[in-house]
Amino acid sequence: MGGGTAPARKPSGAICIVRCPFGYPVLIIRRIQALNYRCLRYADVRLDRFHVLVGPNASGKSTLFDVVAFLADLVRDDLEAAIGRRTRNFQDLVWGRSKQDLRIELAVEFEIPATIRDLLPPQNRFRLFRYEIAIHEADGELRIDSERGLLLSETERPDSRQISFFPNPPEARETILLGGGRPGSRTILSKSRQGTDNFNVEVSPKSGKGW
Repeated sequence: MGGGTAPARKPSGAICIVRCPFGYPVLIIRRIQALNYRCLRYADVRLDRFHVLVGPNASGKSTLFDVVAFLADLVRDDLEAAIGRRTRNFQDLVWGRSKQDLRIELAVEFEIPATIRDLLPPQNRFRLFRYEIAIHEADGELRIDSERGLLLSETERPDSRQISFFPNPPEARETILLGGGRPGSRTILSKSRQGTDNFNVEVSPKSGKGW
């Protein structure tokens, strides 16, 4: 599979955030993940049809929703625009304003509408689309370290129990990126640190068909 070189600051993904153009089905967000984003050291929230998000001021409620808004700005425009709408300094978006590791990771998962699932290979039983990205600043230069869009077979249902994030957040993971090659998944788009974009055909019975 071949790949071309593209500017490292421009995302290759194309996802639909909350509202879709007229005539297209609405995508339901099933999961929001963040690592080192603003006041969220680590968050992994699985969603069902109805959820209530409550908490005191400055506990991260608005920041959780801003994960989705940031990714919408990133995909619609570019990385610099997404950051520029929030701050002039990328360090402000990194948890604890760390000077050692200026890196954030974000991910969202959507339920694929039935009308689109019918076009996908039935044997794979793909039900979710996941978009994940890692952004890093080094030596004053911003770059997309990793970007990936994946089709997933849903294996876990959202936990119906109340989840508490404040004042004791869950223990942070080293990364939230799934990467490629996992059972029950197929990479549809990816970008490497070098800026190489790869795209695969999602309706093909076999993976690896793309450009």
